Amino acid sequence: MSDEKIALYLADDNEMVVEGIRALVEADAAIEVVGRSETGSEVADKVAEAKADVLVCDISLPGMNGLEVCRSVKTKTPEVAVLMLSMNASERIVAGALANGASGYLTKEAVASELCKAIHAVARGEKYLGQGIPETVLKSAK
Repeated sequence: MSDEKIALYLADDNEMVVEGIRALVEADAAIEVVGRSETGSEVADKVAEAKADVLVCDISLPGMNGLEVCRSVKTKTPEVAVLMLSMNASERIVAGALANGASGYLTKEAVASELCKAIHAVARGEKYLGQGIPETVLKSAK
């Protein structure tokens, strides 16, 4: 991670969600959005090109799902922290995301302030689970 800013890359095919995330993180001077992808198949290459520190990735993307994207990004650029973002908070899906290399998981129902908190946490190398996701999922992800 850069000393000055967290370089954030967004992967989501919903324009409203992306613009909402962008608006939320722009209020945090330590985070800078460095790119965006709408399809899963292009994310790993674009994250590497953008020299991102953190990828916020929707679990449901056209072309390649978020779990596959996470695995691909972590293979190509293992230093990038991946924060999965989804409507689905089932323990099986969350555990799958963590098993594929995600550092954190946040539902789209989370309060706005939690997004920046999660981005900072995963950028520091910490695991982050959003409100309502049980810590026990960390054990089942191994």
